[in-house]
Amino acid sequence: MQKRLGFLNNCEIGGYSKFDYFHYHSLEPPQLFPEKRPVILYNPHFEEKESSFFDKGLDLLRALSETNKYNIIFMPHPDLVRKYPKLVNKSLELSNVVLISRPKINLEYMALADLYITDVSSSAFEFLYFNRPIIYFNTKKVPKDRYPSWRFGKVVEDLENIILEMERSLNNPQELEVQRREAFKKTFLNIDRHVSLEIAKVICDKLKSTKRQVE
Repeated sequence: MQKRLGFLNNCEIGGYSKFDYFHYHSLEPPQLFPEKRPVILYNPHFEEKESSFFDKGLDLLRALSETNKYNIIFMPHPDLVRKYPKLVNKSLELSNVVLISRPKINLEYMALADLYITDVSSSAFEFLYFNRPIIYFNTKKVPKDRYPSWRFGKVVEDLENIILEMERSLNNPQELEVQRREAFKKTFLNIDRHVSLEIAKVICDKLKSTKRQVE
């Protein structure tokens, strides 16, 4: 950050507080599907110029639905839902596809997923917590080395190959495990600590220090 923005005065990095949920609660994913099948979660980016959803998102969901082999979670970004509700709601016409509005941030839907499909969404980093297979749907056909995050998943450009890669990844979930684990450790700080509490302490200490200076 300092390389891009310059020296960050009065700044302290505490960690990623969303993972604090696991320190305070037992994760109990909801029961969304009547049949036990591999769960595929599709979470595209919300910006049209980067997202796979506007190119092939509904086609992907339809193809997955028609296989009748998977339980499918469609978890669009809130901005995608807000800007394009009619387009997003077309997924409701597909069988065995559950549309999630994401009212919570406890990762309960990610916890259900055996495999995660995205494009350039940063949520893929959160899914690293579960160390399960990731596929990047590269409908823009950009060079595969453009996005560093693509190194811990498979990059696929078309529907036919994405179905094949899904099956292969589900049968070999241990592939790229090491890369995913290393990326998770490098990305998130203090996962083993109560980050929210640590941040609160930093703020309180700063407020106390500022108060003493004023006095």
